[in-house]
Amino acid sequence: MLDKMPTDENLTSRGCHMPSMCSLCHENEENTFHLFFLCPYVIQIWNWFAHSLNCTLQFQSKEDIWSVCKKASNQ
Repeated sequence: MLDKMPTDENLTSRGCHMPSMCSLCHENEENTFHLFFLCPYVIQIWNWFAHSLNCTLQFQSKEDIWSVCKKASNQ
């Protein structure tokens, strides 16, 4: 969430160039937003989380997930 994970995107920005592919779905470029919000595997996890909180989750940015986490901690 703080861009500290060694994703292909972060490694490339640090000078380590390589072909990029998500290690979970093998369909898209591996970057932070994909790994946390767009990957089909992660979407299943978010859907489970939303069901547990009895709410609907829609993410357009990292800030959206922080607001959901704050909401969950207040319940």
